[in-house]
Amino acid sequence: MNTLGKIFRWTLIGCLGIAGLLLTSWLVTSALGIGVDLRFALPGIEAATRQALGRTLTVGNSILYPGLWPMVELRKVRIANPPALPQGRLLEIDRLRAEFDLFALVRGGIRIGELSAQGIRATLLRNTEGEANWMFSPRASERARDAAQPAKGVKPMPPIELRDLSLEDLSLDWRDEQSGRSFDLELEQISGAGRSGEPLRMVASGTFRRQHLTLTLETESLRRLLAMDGTWPLRLDATLGGSNLVLAGTLDPTPAQRSFALDTRWHGRSLRELAAMADRSLPEIGGYDIAARITGGENMLRISSLDAKLGELRVSGDLALDLAGPRPRLQGALEAERFDTQRFQAIRANGPSIPPTSEQGPREDESGLSRKNRRMLDLDLDL
Repeated sequence: MNTLGKIFRWTLIGCLGIAGLLLTSWLVTSALGIGVDLRFALPGIEAATRQALGRTLTVGNSILYPGLWPMVELRKVRIANPPALPQGRLLEIDRLRAEFDLFALVRGGIRIGELSAQGIRATLLRNTEGEANWMFSPRASERARDAAQPAKGVKPMPPIELRDLSLEDLSLDWRDEQSGRSFDLELEQISGAGRSGEPLRMVASGTFRRQHLTLTLETESLRRLLAMDGTWPLRLDATLGGSNLVLAGTLDPTPAQRSFALDTRWHGRSLRELAAMADRSLPEIGGYDIAARITGGENMLRISSLDAKLGELRVSGDLALDLAGPRPRLQGALEAERFDTQRFQAIRANGPSIPPTSEQGPREDESGLSRKNRRMLDLDLDL
């Protein structure tokens, strides 16, 4: 018995000593900011990503900084294009850092203290066959397996909190080979926070088509956003050059609803200046100020309480677009105080205007719609 007691006592002392040594090492590395190289785990992570998404993920290096709020830092993160698209990458990040609460993870929650990234470059590409590099889909075998499994109860979303979001030096290059269109978006910074139970708020600034861009977004809590739960409040305030857009209302993303109701105001100093950023040409009619309530759901869009000022022209009324039938149907009533047709005849795409001939296709009328296109839309408007 005495021998067994000694063995038990020294075993317990040894276990406590090892635990104490590990805890001391953890506290020392945390206090000194010493990182632990996680490069040994990268091959498994990259292989799992490739198996799940069919994409090649590469990470240059990864470091864990221990502590009660451990931080993981990844460098040179790269997600390649799918094999069907040209060689290149969908996303590249120079540095990504995430700090999380260890005790919250033990309790089943997700509490992120800091999520930051620098040097983010994204390329969105759609080829001539309509394949896009941003579309992720599971393999056919996995879809068949999931379809064969009976539906299970949905687990509740764990508590999620994001204290600080900071993204710096972002660039987006969008190219559509089907239409030949492309644009570049440069953002200096995106910052935000989504504390537990509080609305998510984000602020961004940058440039688009050489015009200064600022954007403020406020919506539902991060937990409800990820859970796709119920109706979300939404407020968006965006300024691009001399144009300002404000949206305020609600969204319902649930499959049973998928609807929205937004009060909208859009005003600026020059409609022609705004159209030029979209590669369109408009006559110089001066400033514009458009207010309306926009509601929509599946196969339906309504614009009510429309009050639009376009230079000297003022238009009011209501419109409804129904997409449920064999052809789209636009109906409503509009009232204009004055309308100068000569000032609106220049609405066309940029570039030289060539009168159509019989070899070039059907002749267009003054509205810019060919007879064939007019038959594709039912109109019922009171003017």
